[in-house]
Amino acid sequence: MMLICSHLKENKDDDYPAEFKVFLDKQILFKVEVSEGNVTRKYRNYAVKKATDDADTIAGFLSKHKLNV
Repeated sequence: MMLICSHLKENKDDDYPAEFKVFLDKQILFKVEVSEGNVTRKYRNYAVKKATDDADTIAGFLSKHKLNV
Protein backbone atom coordinates (compact mmCIF):
# COMPACT_ATOMS: atom_id res chain seq x y z
CA MET A 1 0.00 0.00 0.00
CA MET A 2 2.84 2.38 0.76
CA LEU A 3 4.20 1.97 -2.77
CA ILE A 4 0.89 3.03 -4.26
CA CYS A 5 0.48 5.96 -1.86
CA SER A 6 3.95 7.31 -2.58
CA HIS A 7 3.38 6.75 -6.30
CA LEU A 8 0.15 8.74 -6.25
CA LYS A 9 1.83 11.61 -4.42
CA GLU A 10 4.42 11.86 -7.20
CA ASN A 11 1.67 12.19 -9.86
CA LYS A 12 3.35 9.87 -12.34
CA ASP A 13 1.68 8.94 -15.62
CA ASP A 14 1.98 5.19 -14.94
CA ASP A 15 -0.99 3.37 -13.42
CA TYR A 16 1.21 1.44 -10.98
CA PRO A 17 4.61 1.91 -9.32
CA ALA A 18 7.64 0.72 -11.29
CA GLU A 19 8.26 -1.99 -8.67
CA PHE A 20 5.17 -3.85 -9.95
CA LYS A 21 6.57 -4.13 -13.49
CA VAL A 22 8.45 -7.32 -12.52
CA PHE A 23 5.05 -9.08 -12.63
CA LEU A 24 4.26 -8.15 -16.24
CA ASP A 25 4.04 -11.02 -18.74
CA LYS A 26 4.34 -13.64 -15.97
CA GLN A 27 1.99 -16.23 -14.58
CA ILE A 28 1.93 -16.27 -10.79
CA LEU A 29 -0.39 -18.30 -8.60
CA PHE A 30 -1.35 -16.71 -5.27
CA LYS A 31 -2.84 -18.40 -2.23
CA VAL A 32 -5.03 -15.73 -0.65
CA GLU A 33 -6.52 -15.78 2.84
CA VAL A 34 -10.19 -14.80 2.94
CA SER A 35 -11.27 -13.91 6.46
CA GLU A 36 -14.71 -13.92 8.03
CA GLY A 37 -14.64 -10.13 7.77
CA ASN A 38 -14.21 -10.40 4.00
CA VAL A 39 -17.35 -12.49 3.80
CA THR A 40 -19.63 -11.01 6.45
CA ARG A 41 -18.46 -7.40 6.68
CA LYS A 42 -17.27 -7.00 3.09
CA TYR A 43 -13.70 -6.08 4.03
CA ARG A 44 -11.71 -5.59 0.84
CA ASN A 45 -8.25 -6.38 2.20
CA TYR A 46 -6.82 -9.84 1.65
CA ALA A 47 -3.59 -11.49 2.75
CA VAL A 48 -1.36 -13.33 0.28
CA LYS A 49 -0.14 -16.44 2.12
CA LYS A 50 1.91 -18.02 -0.68
CA ALA A 51 2.95 -17.24 -4.22
CA THR A 52 4.58 -19.37 -6.90
CA ASP A 53 5.65 -19.05 -10.50
CA ASP A 54 6.26 -22.81 -10.84
CA ALA A 55 4.76 -23.81 -14.21
CA ASP A 56 3.78 -27.33 -13.07
CA THR A 57 1.97 -26.03 -9.98
CA ILE A 58 0.10 -23.43 -12.01
CA ALA A 59 -0.81 -25.95 -14.72
CA GLY A 60 -2.09 -28.37 -12.09
CA PHE A 61 -4.25 -25.68 -10.49
CA LEU A 62 -5.67 -24.57 -13.84
CA SER A 63 -6.43 -28.15 -14.84
CA LYS A 64 -8.02 -29.06 -11.50
CA HIS A 65 -10.34 -26.06 -11.62
CA LYS A 66 -10.98 -26.30 -15.38
CA LEU A 67 -9.66 -22.79 -16.05
CA ASN A 68 -8.36 -21.56 -19.40
CA VAL A 69 -5.87 -18.73 -19.36
